[in-house]
Amino acid sequence: MAAINSTKRAYSVKIYSRCIDLLKKGKGCAEIGRIMNIPRTTVRNWKLDYAKPYRIKKKRFTKNELKTKIRVIIDEPYSIPEISRKIGCPYNSGRMTMKKYFPTQYQKIKRKAHKLTRGQKMMTSELAYILGVMFGDGYCSGVCQIKLGVIDKDFRDYFSQVINRWLGIAPKLHEYRRRGRLYYEAHFNSIDVRDFIYEFLRKEKIPEEIIQSKNEMIKCMFIRGFFDSEGSVIMNKLRTVKAANKNLDVLKSIKEMLIRIGFNPERIVGYRNPNGVHAICLYGDNIKLFKEKIGFSIKRKMERLNEI
Repeated sequence: MAAINSTKRAYSVKIYSRCIDLLKKGKGCAEIGRIMNIPRTTVRNWKLDYAKPYRIKKKRFTKNELKTKIRVIIDEPYSIPEISRKIGCPYNSGRMTMKKYFPTQYQKIKRKAHKLTRGQKMMTSELAYILGVMFGDGYCSGVCQIKLGVIDKDFRDYFSQVINRWLGIAPKLHEYRRRGRLYYEAHFNSIDVRDFIYEFLRKEKIPEEIIQSKNEMIKCMFIRGFFDSEGSVIMNKLRTVKAANKNLDVLKSIKEMLIRIGFNPERIVGYRNPNGVHAICLYGDNIKLFKEKIGFSIKRKMERLNEI
């Protein structure tokens, strides 16, 4: 039986240089990957200086040279990628040298997987807001990531702040051009966090511990997260606040929660559209109550709410 040869694709210095130029212009790794027809992970590795094309000559260090250079900088407040870049060595060479010869410092600076504590798994207003966003614009990516990508920087930043309050660790933030406009992204890497959030999303229903919660703030923060994602302010004759989504059960549960916290049921209208996107609309005295109890984290939406 003939052996199967598998070879890595070799990229030219010209392709590498073109990708670096596009990164400097603010384009994202995924977008560059599509433009250049190469994997986004390859662009990411070039961006972070984890790797370079084979044709680019790499500076080589002896084991003792690496140890000496790392010893000088290992106690500074730098991450492993930053240390590798500062001494000019490949990321993996730097990481393995630190792990072998400087194990104590390595344990302090290596990226650790976040494990949720029992307290972090309890329903709080922060977790409720995050779930509201995740039922809207947020999503689980791959096996270890929760993610939000939006056009409003203040929305991305607020989502990041809430995650930081929930977990004590801020997510990674990125921004890049997408279809001619700036796009803002936040993502948090943790298999434990991703699986915990995904379990709620998989059921496609708002958790009963939010719907039945005696803490009004938990209901309000879930609704705010959802309306930040899916909500809009309509300047029509009725002047309405609207949220649209394909999940009719979620919209029905939001209506139930709104009524429980004092909203007028006669001024909450639901729409079932044949295209599969349904909506819930608030009008009349519910607009003022929405502003007082829920509101938006997004400045442009809040300004429109104030107008009506």
